[in-house]
Amino acid sequence: MITNRQKFSLIYFITNSFFLASGYSLIFKISKNDSWISMIIGIIIGLTLVNIFNHFGFNEKRKYFLNEKKNILEKIISLLFFSFIIFVNITVTRIFATSFFLTKTPGIIITIPFMYLSIKAAKNGINTISKISEILLPISIMFIILSMLAVCKDGSLQAFLPILITSKKKIILSSIYFAILTSIPQLLLFDIKIEKKKHSLYYLITSLITLFVGAVIIFTMGSKLISIFRFPEYMVLKQIKLFNFIEKIENLIGLMWFFDLFISTSISIYNMNKVNSEKNYISYILLGSIIYFTEYITKKYTFANFLYQNIPWFLLITGLLFFILIFIKKRRIKKGTNSS
Repeated sequence: MITNRQKFSLIYFITNSFFLASGYSLIFKISKNDSWISMIIGIIIGLTLVNIFNHFGFNEKRKYFLNEKKNILEKIISLLFFSFIIFVNITVTRIFATSFFLTKTPGIIITIPFMYLSIKAAKNGINTISKISEILLPISIMFIILSMLAVCKDGSLQAFLPILITSKKKIILSSIYFAILTSIPQLLLFDIKIEKKKHSLYYLITSLITLFVGAVIIFTMGSKLISIFRFPEYMVLKQIKLFNFIEKIENLIGLMWFFDLFISTSISIYNMNKVNSEKNYISYILLGSIIYFTEYITKKYTFANFLYQNIPWFLLITGLLFFILIFIKKRRIKKGTNSS
């Protein structure tokens, strides 16, 4: 039995999982100091999508998809969605770790332990993942709020001015990016019974925290710097000092973003294993292929940059295909239940 607190923690981590290295960076590059406006609009759009997903695709009474027989097309669409999320998470983990933490360590040394822990959590089931996320939730929120408040002393309201200098098209585009990156991952929880109102509330709270972090980054760094850095959410932490002599705290606080990636990856692998319950070796082949492809793409700047620029659209396409699949499956099972 997954408690409401555990459901909130799962929603919290998967909602933020696409913001390290891509979410904030893409939005800031497009709408600069007007990004906070884009994120507010994005929250409204995202709330609408979450309600649609929950109402038309989420589990109501019992497991209706993971335990049902699936044809080849259904398996391909499901595995495509889960595999893409795992691939992005692993790629970001590797790039982030090798860029700031373990600069001289081969990427594969980072990828394999991270994947192993995620597989281990996934094997123990969704209840275990939920309990892990529940434990990590207060740590993550505490680090985020305290670190963001700590850097505010270096900020200026001038960073938000002038308002609405970005074109409406760019503001709308970045708001769509925000909505996609925060709402589509909610589909990972499709087989968990979450009350629609509570799901919307949990998503709203999490998105407001995401907005808060984005606003602090703009407030502290200004429109020029936020559009230059690939990891603006990490770079802003470099300004934190304790007692004017304790530095490099950003390396400790930066670990909180691995929580998001770890929980999101673990849930994706769990769903993948359930889809391949009859043939578990397929999951291992896919995960091995993802590790190999991650190694390849991280060494090719052109491919890595292409992925970075188009993550929202790839996520939208794979997510919508998966949503259509579970929507059809849910209606089919409902009709079968009613007729019987």
